[in-house]
Amino acid sequence: MTEDLESSPPPAPAAKKVVKRKKSTKARASLPPHAPPKRLEAAEIAKARSSANAWDRRTRYSNKDFFVHPTFGVGLVTEALPEFIICLFEGGETRKLIHAR
Repeated sequence: MTEDLESSPPPAPAAKKVVKRKKSTKARASLPPHAPPKRLEAAEIAKARSSANAWDRRTRYSNKDFFVHPTFGVGLVTEALPEFIICLFEGGETRKLIHAR
C-alpha cells in the first residue's frame, strides 16, 4: 500500500479566485476643478520679470502669484496648500516647492 502512495502524483494547488473591482463613478478629489495652463505666455513672463518678487521659501504664496526663482525662472502658483505649492515655470515644467517655512 505504501508503494501506491509514493507513485501517485502530488495534489494540484488550488486555483486562485479572481476578484473584479467595481469602477467608481465618483470624481477623484485630487483632480483640480479646471486644468492649469500648460505654458506661460511671453507677455506674462515679461511682466513677471519686471514686477514679481524673488523666490523666498519663507513667504506664503497663494494661487496665481508670480515669482522669479533663481534656477527655474519665472513661476506661477497654480495650487497653494498649507505646506507646499505647485508651480508652472516658464519652460513648461511643473514643480512642487515648499513655502511659508
